[in-house]
Amino acid sequence: MYATVLVLSVLATQPGTAGVSPEQFSRILQGALSEIRDVSFMYEGIYRLEIPNIPGKTDAELEQYRIKNRRQYQGLYSWRGDGSERVDYYLQTGGPDNVRYYSFSLFGGKTISLIRDADRRFGPVYDDHEKQNTWLLSDFTPHNMNYLWYYKDLGDPGAQNYRDLGWEDVDGHHCLKVRIDNGKMAPSEKNPYTCFWIDTERGGHPLRVEKFYWPPFLAGRVYSIELKKIDLRGGKHAWLPISGIEDTFVTGIQEHSQEPVYHVVSRVLPDTIRVNEGIPDSAFALRIGDPPRSDDRVLRRNFDAAYAKSPPPERTDPKSVEERLTRRLEEADRQSAMIDASSSSQGSWSATLLAQIGFFSAGAALITWATMILRRSR
Repeated sequence: MYATVLVLSVLATQPGTAGVSPEQFSRILQGALSEIRDVSFMYEGIYRLEIPNIPGKTDAELEQYRIKNRRQYQGLYSWRGDGSERVDYYLQTGGPDNVRYYSFSLFGGKTISLIRDADRRFGPVYDDHEKQNTWLLSDFTPHNMNYLWYYKDLGDPGAQNYRDLGWEDVDGHHCLKVRIDNGKMAPSEKNPYTCFWIDTERGGHPLRVEKFYWPPFLAGRVYSIELKKIDLRGGKHAWLPISGIEDTFVTGIQEHSQEPVYHVVSRVLPDTIRVNEGIPDSAFALRIGDPPRSDDRVLRRNFDAAYAKSPPPERTDPKSVEERLTRRLEEADRQSAMIDASSSSQGSWSATLLAQIGFFSAGAALITWATMILRRSR
């Protein structure tokens, strides 16, 4: 890695040179991967809606809409040099009662996802399929500032229309600017692409990233990426991105804005960073019964509190169905008896009769539903 950095530093100061070839750029990425064999950390962020106006809404209504859609997230991220990856995070939308827990794992050639909802309406949702990277671009993971996963998956930059765009200063650091098509597709001027400003002297991490869609317009920008020097064993060190800001300019398919629509500020919690400590396979495996993996921070407490307040889902095994049916019929009998007693002296049949019809109808429907469940379970 040191030799590559030295060569690039010389190229950066020599006007008229041929630039950085795809092979040299690939060595930069491999150098970054060789320094960090595995890493894990906790991270958190705020995802804020910046939409300037919505037709038909007043300024006050728009502000309430922004508050309602404001999101906070906290999670635990793990990555290993063989491409294994896992992220678990809590996502809070609006107030503290609306929190979900997400788990994604890329391990053994498969992507597994698991979603838990505190009010138990939607979770757990479990998905298991062949390796795909769609979730890797999630707004609530650290992938907007940490690109080790991207370096591992990139392969040959030359096959993705790699271009050296020269050297530019970013936040006081001399960076190599490159352009690479998004995804492995035939080179074309109409492909969506990403520009990276690479700090070749500090681990090969980007300090700025801009994503473009076609026809050419800016879809997203990541900037103010801060790198932290991590001391390793044997007197060595590595660099790791620990904070960044992302602005999104896309409002829909083929629609974009000149001003940011979403504004995301995220950071790594420095005291949780672990590098090259050997993450076992068990840390990447994901099963439907696994408990939440994140640390006990604010959002987890909100999730646990909301989960404790929500009623448990009704069980559908035969014994539970029979017990629930008995309890509800007994309750219906008690309520019917109370109505009979209170209305017998009034000579009015309508309220009593309608109530009894309601109870009998509910009981009949309950018996029918229970019978279907019992039959289905045999």
